Amino acid sequence: MIVYLMIVVVFGPLVAFLLIRNDRKKRAAWERRYPSYHPSSLQGIWPTKIGNIRYHCNRDDIGVVVFAVKPDAGNVYHHSSMAIIRDDGKQLGYIGKREAAKFNRWCGGNPCSGMGMIQYDEKTNKLWADIFVFSPQFDEQQLATEVQAYISWVSATYGVAYIPERYRP
Repeated sequence: MIVYLMIVVVFGPLVAFLLIRNDRKKRAAWERRYPSYHPSSLQGIWPTKIGNIRYHCNRDDIGVVVFAVKPDAGNVYHHSSMAIIRDDGKQLGYIGKREAAKFNRWCGGNPCSGMGMIQYDEKTNKLWADIFVFSPQFDEQQLATEVQAYISWVSATYGVAYIPERYRP
């Protein structure tokens, strides 16, 4: 009995400390990536980048994107790849190969929705995209609210030029 009590007394605070520290790290990483955009909740959101964007996008794709992440069974190079498909049907790239296994466990291999912004770096002459994917448990209302908040944030932060016509009010 005393041993169990000691375990609870010693390891209980340690576990609580580690959980709090992990949450703080997650929030700090979010702040570095999206300095002034705060979604309603970080629960159920997977921040990432688009892999292989250079093969699928060009400078015409710069700006806000709303997309679906779906399993790409036809990919002969990576059997568990998840394709990122924009809402108009254009493929933007993939969830990165190193991240795909963790992502598949997170979403259960189910299709998800997401949003983000494709940008162009003039110094390196490359496209890149910070995106975030919503878990399959997000309903349509939550998605619509988050997309509107993100579009408003991008418009205020970067200007209306980053908002494609189909997303403008």
